Amino acid sequence: MTRVSLLRGFQRSTNDPNLERILNARRAVVVTGAGLSAPSGLPTYSGEGSLVVPDQAPANVSDLATRPDEVFAYHKAIAQAMGMAQPTSGHRALTICQDRLAIAEGALTIFTLNTDDLHELSNATVHHVYGQLSTEVCVACGTKTPAKHQKSLCPCGGPRRPDICLGGEIAKKSAEAEFKRTMRYADAIICVGTSGESDIVRRWVRVATDHYKAASLLLTRDPQEQFGDMFETVVDADSSEIRHYLPR
Repeated sequence: MTRVSLLRGFQRSTNDPNLERILNARRAVVVTGAGLSAPSGLPTYSGEGSLVVPDQAPANVSDLATRPDEVFAYHKAIAQAMGMAQPTSGHRALTICQDRLAIAEGALTIFTLNTDDLHELSNATVHHVYGQLSTEVCVACGTKTPAKHQKSLCPCGGPRRPDICLGGEIAKKSAEAEFKRTMRYADAIICVGTSGESDIVRRWVRVATDHYKAASLLLTRDPQEQFGDMFETVVDADSSEIRHYLPR
């Protein structure tokens, strides 16, 4: 594992074959976490200024049946905060890279653990691992509509719910399937703004590196050693620095 420190501005190891593989990749997968959106004012899930979910918060799937009004109200408040946020320089760098690789007949496929729409606002194409707070989905027919953050019925008669994974639910099956399809052809996996604590991140990185032999990089603030050991290159930096570590 190569650890690259950016304590004094942009630096890059001059002897990191793994990083050279990433910079020269034609097809890469990027997984983004809360740290990418943090500069826009949205909280992360660990570290200073993190989001602390109260034990009694209506954020679990079981709450939909027992106190649905509270579920919608709780997530409405979060969605309103998200609605004030704007894409960061990290979001824009990923969009630029995605467009550049597409022109060169390559691909940068973005998966995000975030439920905000900041990738979309920066004109990127993205797969949401845990869904989006800006939409709701009918539990009967699966039709998605813009979120109203209140109980409502679909024309088919089924109830709508927030289109995100609540506590006790797993990641979206569509994102999992797309990752498996994409990784077969990818040269690298890059994780930005996530510590690696997510079960799905750990699993995906293991699949990418052990099975597909992809180059791997983690860029986040204060990476934890046990998660950093999964990656060949670890960068301790703000998410805005991701522009230096994307395929050229």
